[in-house]
Amino acid sequence: MALVADGLTNKEIAAALEISPKTVKNYLYHIFEKLGIQRRSQAAALHAKRQLRQVQE
Repeated sequence: MALVADGLTNKEIAAALEISPKTVKNYLYHIFEKLGIQRRSQAAALHAKRQLRQVQE
């Protein structure tokens, strides 16, 4: 999620994690489904919110 929040594309995330872009796409699909979100911007907002919560603790 951090890489999505940083604005990386699936291809860039795949390169960073040394996996295929298709694997990234599949992982994100399932993560988004479980979180009840549909867009990368929603994922970025959720990540930022969780980061802020950790800083406050």
